[in-house]
Amino acid sequence: VEPANQLAPPVVAVMVVFHPGDWFDEVLDGLADQDYANLKSLFLIVGDPGDVPDRVRQRVPNAFVRAVGNTVGYGAVANEVLRLVEGDNGFFCFLHDDVALDPGAIRLLVEELYRSNAGIVGPKLVSWDDPGVLQHVGLGVDRFGEIDSIVEEGEVDQEQHDAVRDVFALPSACLMVRADLFRAIAGFDTSIDFYGDDVDICWRAHLGGARVVVVPAARARHREALPERRPDLRPALLQARHRMRSIATLTGARRLPLLTIQLILVTLSELIVGVFSGKPREAWASLRAMGGMVPRLPGIIVRRREVRALRSVPDGEIAGLQLRGSARVSAYL
Repeated sequence: VEPANQLAPPVVAVMVVFHPGDWFDEVLDGLADQDYANLKSLFLIVGDPGDVPDRVRQRVPNAFVRAVGNTVGYGAVANEVLRLVEGDNGFFCFLHDDVALDPGAIRLLVEELYRSNAGIVGPKLVSWDDPGVLQHVGLGVDRFGEIDSIVEEGEVDQEQHDAVRDVFALPSACLMVRADLFRAIAGFDTSIDFYGDDVDICWRAHLGGARVVVVPAARARHREALPERRPDLRPALLQARHRMRSIATLTGARRLPLLTIQLILVTLSELIVGVFSGKPREAWASLRAMGGMVPRLPGIIVRRREVRALRSVPDGEIAGLQLRGSARVSAYL
């Protein structure tokens, strides 16, 4: 009889770590307590490592720890797994350093990935301080790249979202991806440093015909406190800029001209509605991001050529997976 860890497909948990707080011990315990037989952990430490390697090895003794210097952006750091881990077998589970997995989360994700024949799966995310409050059970995305979080802010978990289902995107806080798929789509878009990397990679997975599925039976607590940890970032502007990039690079050529006109009209409408609703910052960020697309046009053309090789699904089918209308305008109304 072969050992269980040889029968189970390999999973590499890839965690990007940046100056974690006291809560990091709970994150490490979550990985150490997983009941999956063939799990390896890779920790990529950004900036000064400090005592992080010692903290990791104390709680996850067999972990691999690598310092990556001051590499900018979650996706660029996470892509190091392509260089450090060989082979296309098994799965990569990408994790933020403020996500604490329930003990059976990895096993449940792997099981559902095979059951649903999916390319990317992710767990139910709940509040760090109050696990009875939902945070995310997948993400809806409209054709303008706007996100609908599916659950309402502060919504209590009463198992109302516990069905396994296809979603357009999953938060990058915890994503399990087939290793061969991750290599085929060249990992995360390194031009997206923060905010929007999850929508972009899931969108490209859809272009290749892969399913993106949320697995609510697998659960993880998530602090989701990036603005507090990185006050130097401008979330509204980064979200808008990367949203515009994903639209321009991933939308099919036939739909793009009409969608561009609609995007301009929607952005102007958002600005007007934002002013009267007392929320002009997001709308102004969208307008700035749209203007910033002009000097970036050569890079967008190059990116579209790179993405063209991934397309195996008609763009109309991708549009069918997206929400109708504008999620931002609907939220304002």
